[in-house]
Amino acid sequence: MPLFAPNIAAMKEKRDLAGLLMVLKGKEARARAQAAQALGELGARSTIPAIVELLQSPRTALMEKITAAEALGWIKDETAIDALVDAMAQSRERERASIDAATSAPNRRYRDNFYVNRIAANEYTLRSAIAIALGNIGGERAVRVLFDMLATETGRMESSVKSDVKTAISRVLEEDGQRFAPLLCEELKRASVDVRQWAAHCLGDLGGEQAMHALIAAAYDEQENFDVREAALLSLAATGDRRAIPYLEDLLHSGNRSVVRDAQAALTGIRQRHPLPRDDH
Repeated sequence: MPLFAPNIAAMKEKRDLAGLLMVLKGKEARARAQAAQALGELGARSTIPAIVELLQSPRTALMEKITAAEALGWIKDETAIDALVDAMAQSRERERASIDAATSAPNRRYRDNFYVNRIAANEYTLRSAIAIALGNIGGERAVRVLFDMLATETGRMESSVKSDVKTAISRVLEEDGQRFAPLLCEELKRASVDVRQWAAHCLGDLGGEQAMHALIAAAYDEQENFDVREAALLSLAATGDRRAIPYLEDLLHSGNRSVVRDAQAALTGIRQRHPLPRDDH
């Protein structure tokens, strides 16, 4: 530890980018992470290449990589997306290699699951930070990358990573979500069940004619995975769109009892939001 630690807070207050960049290239891991955080909070776009270098360097500690990913998300510049994608791929490869090395070591002290869980949990923290950063950056490219993460994530922490990815996608769609309707309709045709299911869920939050027709098509598709059909029907209920009622009534005659159940639930939900006028005579 150096005798005199750099005053990151003072540099940040003065917006001393040059000073923070010097710390970012210094020898102290904790100070580098603090400098990256300060640059991210300042939204300093000109420092993106230096933060990317910290994120991608094989000599960088995991703590620094996580902070670097977070900083890129705070800066909110689409030019950082490729670096975040590369860091995600590196994390997956590093996880596999580390687990293989740990479980094949002849002098290991614990059972394999101990090493697998510990390594996977550490790398999950980074991939979660990457997903959150992409959600902060937003835009069509970020959403596509997030859906790619949803399609390709595997391993011990798969469900946790996918949960964070879904949250990040929803975060992007909270702002001007309607412009993403065509993209979500495309994702509803992807090979990944997880992608199609979440695309159906998100279309329910958006509503609109395009979303309604895409959801109806998914609900009617007898070759579609049941989880996706269920998500489509629940999303039709979430839209509250009365134009879906004839289609839902038709699905009540389906030979699939689960589809009938969900179609009835969707009908009930829509009719509760749009009750028929009372006849007082």
